Amino acid sequence: MAKVLNDVAWKALSNTSNKILFHEECIEHFKNYWDWSELSSNTDLKLNYYLIDKFIDLWDWSEIINRYYDDASLYTIDFLEKYVDRIPTNNLQNSYLWYSIVKRRMKELAFEIVSQ
Repeated sequence: MAKVLNDVAWKALSNTSNKILFHEECIEHFKNYWDWSELSSNTDLKLNYYLIDKFIDLWDWSEIINRYYDDASLYTIDFLEKYVDRIPTNNLQNSYLWYSIVKRRMKELAFEIVSQ
């Protein structure tokens, strides 16, 4: 019972909006306790390449590629190329990562057409 309660508590903490918990040292210190699927989808945890790389084997990549938040600058073709071996291809086409790449490319093509 104690293990179940502990798992529930860490699942809740992993999904909290309390940004105080989401600094590198805290994530590192409790890396064996976090619910990494919940943490991967938690948009209150602001991701960057450094943080992703530091915990690369722990992330739930299906969740990582579907994080919707205001700063979509992380989701680029460079992101896809860098993590292509991690990203589940069966989830890619319906992901926010894919949407962001396609949207950015459409804008680039529209600009090229208008500029001619």
